[in-house]
Amino acid sequence: GQPFSVSLKLQGDWVIDGAFCQNVTLTDSFEALEFRVILIDGDLNKDGRTNSQDALLVIQFVALLLPELPNELRADVNQDGEIDIRDAQIILQFDAGLIDSLPVGR
Repeated sequence: GQPFSVSLKLQGDWVIDGAFCQNVTLTDSFEALEFRVILIDGDLNKDGRTNSQDALLVIQFVALLLPELPNELRADVNQDGEIDIRDAQIILQFDAGLIDSLPVGR
């Protein structure tokens, strides 16, 4: 087959970062391509990393400086049903290497 570049247009607030793009080789008899989108807990700005920039977004949201978060589904990293300053603290701890993985249980 021939190599092709494939791009996706996603619905809603889903995005594909350049880091996820790949060249694929298609055969003449392909019917569909399967793509997996990886959602990263705490990655609120959708840059593929969970770091202090994401914690800052939580802080701004809690302080009512932002009307909504770009990736709100990934913001409740302590899974307590609320997006609050504790989530920002946990994201900062994760970024500093003090927590191994997200989300953390209650």
